[in-house]
Order: sequence, then structure tokens, then C-alpha cells
Amino acid sequence: MMNTVDSAGYFTWLQFLLDKSEEDLERLIGYAKGSLSEGWKLLSPKSPLQPNNIDLRGSTRWSDGKLPDGRPIGSIIGARTDLTQAQKKIVSFFDQGLERRPAKVLSNKTPKDYPPATPHGIPQFKLFNPVPWVAIATVAPGRRLKKSDIQI
Repeated sequence: MMNTVDSAGYFTWLQFLLDKSEEDLERLIGYAKGSLSEGWKLLSPKSPLQPNNIDLRGSTRWSDGKLPDGRPIGSIIGARTDLTQAQKKIVSFFDQGLERRPAKVLSNKTPKDYPPATPHGIPQFKLFNPVPWVAIATVAPGRRLKKSDIQI
């Protein structure tokens, strides 16, 4: 495994990453084809996330959390709900078991592009400020992430 990685980038929750082929996972998370061909690591926050550090980015269908017309999805979410309460609910949700754990894919090679997910996406969030993440699984090329691979 690896040491701690400080990152403020995108993440989702574990349930959406389990038992997916490389190709399916690339499409779901919005990575260019071949990005996971050299394997990847599953990262999880070292400590619980703080609600005010979570930026709601909708779904991976919208690259960088922006709709096709350029509007950030967060502004639309913010117009429809109390963001502070939504952030608190998300943190509470993440505390309810392994499959709901915040998770980040760290490819062993840098993706060439981050296209919108097709044909559908998965929930995505972005941290405003970096937090320490630790590797809880290493996925070899051609393998699928299984619950039994996860080391917590």
C-alpha cells in the first residue's frame, strides 16, 4: 500500500466502484479510455470529511460539475436546497457502512482526458480543501474491485 496522499479532487462513494470492469469504471467516473489499463488504487479519507469542505457536483455525467450550457450544477442544487443541510446529510450518509464510504480512484497512470460519463453517471463531490487519503485497495490491470480486496 501507499502512504497518505493529500487531495482535494473528486470522489464518490464506494458502492459505485465495486465489481466494475476497467472499461465500465472509466465510463462511469469520466476517465478517458485506457486510463485504468495499468491498474489503480482505491483511496478513502483518513479522517471523517467535514460538511463545509464538500462541494456538490451532481453526477459524473457533467464533467467538472458543469452542465452542457456551462452552468455549474452546484448553483442549481443550491437554488433548490439548503446547501449546509445537504452537506451535513451527505457526511452522515458516509458514516453508514463500508459501501457508503467516500472513495476516490487513483489511476496508476494519468488519464489523458476526463469526458462526461456515459450512458449514465454516478454521484460526484469535490473537496474545497485537501484532506489526507489512504489506499485501502490496489486493483491490478484487468481486475475488478471486490469487497474482499479492501483493507481497512
